[in-house]
Amino acid sequence: LCEPSRDLASLCAQITGDALLFSMFRRDAPPAPCPFKGPLTFSYTRGHGQCGVPASSVDSCTSDSRLLFKYQACPDVQGTESSVEEVECIGHWKEGSTRYFVGRLEGSRALTDEDRYRCFAWERAREAEDNIDYRMAQSGDATCNGVFSAYDGSKTLRIKKVGSYSGCEFPSWVSNHRRWHALDRGASYSLAHHNTTLRLHHSHNSRAQPTPPGITQDDSEDGTGERAKVNYGNTEARLVCSQQREATSSKVVLVTHLTTGCTSGYVCTVLYRRDGHIIEMQQGSRAIRAVDACNSL
Repeated sequence: LCEPSRDLASLCAQITGDALLFSMFRRDAPPAPCPFKGPLTFSYTRGHGQCGVPASSVDSCTSDSRLLFKYQACPDVQGTESSVEEVECIGHWKEGSTRYFVGRLEGSRALTDEDRYRCFAWERAREAEDNIDYRMAQSGDATCNGVFSAYDGSKTLRIKKVGSYSGCEFPSWVSNHRRWHALDRGASYSLAHHNTTLRLHHSHNSRAQPTPPGITQDDSEDGTGERAKVNYGNTEARLVCSQQREATSSKVVLVTHLTTGCTSGYVCTVLYRRDGHIIEMQQGSRAIRAVDACNSL
């Protein structure tokens, strides 16, 4: 059957408003900043009830384009299980009041592109919703079909911010100099984000103690700009002031939130002022809860 050719306008006019949308994701797309930052907690549902106890969590990685979702299982809720998903954000846009982003999933189950790409819809929670900061929905496949809002998806999340770091900063005898370096020149340290965040860069390739105790002042470079990060064995990390436990004119004990790659936790950090241009730093082991960080140091 021979059908006469039609112009583009007439062909496009035949596309109905409810026609299926085809999602196309560039496989080599560069990462993009994720829309929100951890630490956060959330409850979730796959359509069989809300799983909120124990709470699941989201942590930011040192790269602003990555988030780590830690799902907890609820014994009394069908379809829930303990799992970890690392999401790399690759793009975002907005339709009305709903914002979208596309992420690449990394994990043991992300074996193909169909497994790896997911579409997310999110929005800030309405003021009437108590104890929720964001709502988010995730697609069940590598398309945005069925994700019409933050309430509709294969999986939906109710997300809440965790505490606040406001009011906690590094002492003035640290922040008076924006950049410091270790006595052996194996690490450099700089402050950012209004003296609340410390970036540590470990330049040695060895996996020896990453934070030499002797630190001297170096104002040759500007410490402003990106968020503070640390490099432990070629992995960037950042140290954020969370709580001040003790402070004198020459010593401060802080609970800090340490992120190395996509691994994070709370670390007790003790700083000693030895001279106007020399400080020492001591750190404990990583703890899951802030309340446990300084118990053993």
